Amino acid sequence: MVETTVSRRAALNEIYQTGDFGDITNNSPGVIFVERRALNIIHVAAWEEQVDTATAAIEQAIGVKPSRTACKVMSTDVTSALWIGPDRWLIVEKESRDLEAVIRKTMNTEMAAITDQSHSRCVISLSGVEASNVLRKGTTLDLDAAHFKTGEARTTSLFHMNAIIHCVEENHFDIYVARSFGQSFFEVITHASAEFGYRIDSPI
Repeated sequence: MVETTVSRRAALNEIYQTGDFGDITNNSPGVIFVERRALNIIHVAAWEEQVDTATAAIEQAIGVKPSRTACKVMSTDVTSALWIGPDRWLIVEKESRDLEAVIRKTMNTEMAAITDQSHSRCVISLSGVEASNVLRKGTTLDLDAAHFKTGEARTTSLFHMNAIIHCVEENHFDIYVARSFGQSFFEVITHASAEFGYRIDSPI
């Protein structure tokens, strides 16, 4: 019998090379990259008249209520709900269960449109003292900590590609781009980091 199982392959699998690159001094890279792999990413778009019911259902499913405040990210130790537009969220966690099925147990199509985007995104963690300066090269967002705070996410053009930037903490960002742009984006952003020196750590 012919084996037809297709193994999952990370977006950056063909180009991801760990190590130190660029102008690093005293073994202290200005930027550190880590690809986040094997994530569940579920897009939920609530119908306008069902938002309260939908957010309550999501809370029941994942343990945290998505925020209706623009750009706010609500998180548990396991799962994050990123506001990406009015009454729309990305629900993200490390792959350990069928997250879409978990959400659908408490919701139905009368409440929201639910779409699994786990395989359509490339997620790169960017941290280090120069992380904000690297991002400033590619976006017009105000990245000052007073205006882009920990626990917020914004959709923007980043190096001419659509991206969602989640500020995990000061100088630590998770960047979501379309999988089809993943390799191009990674090449551009690492090139932009060369002057600060950068390290590519093992994926997680």
